Amino acid sequence: MNAETKRKIGKANRGRVPWNKKPLTLAERSALYRWRHPAKVKHAVQVWQTGHPDYDRRWRYGITQVEFNRVLHEVQHDLCAVCGLPFENSFDTTIDHNHVTGQFRGVVHRKCNRFISHVEHNEPLIQKAREYLTRSESK
Repeated sequence: MNAETKRKIGKANRGRVPWNKKPLTLAERSALYRWRHPAKVKHAVQVWQTGHPDYDRRWRYGITQVEFNRVLHEVQHDLCAVCGLPFENSFDTTIDHNHVTGQFRGVVHRKCNRFISHVEHNEPLIQKAREYLTRSESK
């Protein structure tokens, strides 16, 4: 909510429009509602997400829950696509995707996904890490 909107809806105003002011736009009224009722909005979002668990995955990566489960169980045999270790729980899994094309690559541990994001397009960093590990092993 920007400063102009906050000024329009000051405590004395309470969202009502004085005779000499323009009425609030739909976006401003929505922002006002979210600002005044954060708990209600949070609850409504949680209820919607519970009823639509597949929405974010389909929208972002183009993969349904059925496809996700098939890849995880049949293709990867419940193992991380990067390190090959089993997942401890469902919260440990995340979707790895190509950040340029958005294409789904596999199901990985959250730690492995963070690792990939740091070194994915940085070959010199990978080489430096190899040299560092080689030096530290020889000591």
